[in-house]
Amino acid sequence: MVVYCGPNQTLTSDQVRAQLQQSIAGYKVPRYIRIHDRPLLKGATEKFDKRAIREGFIAEQD
Repeated sequence: MVVYCGPNQTLTSDQVRAQLQQSIAGYKVPRYIRIHDRPLLKGATEKFDKRAIREGFIAEQD
């Protein structure tokens, strides 16, 4: 799961995980949560460009 945290805001993956555990079933809570400091990429249709987001995180790991 990728979460965008706006400027001047602090958020940790543990906080996101704790909130999700309170509101959804345990097996639905994502194993990996990444906090992103820039707005997520959108395509021409204003939908999130999942492929570009995924490729960006893969490139950061290399």
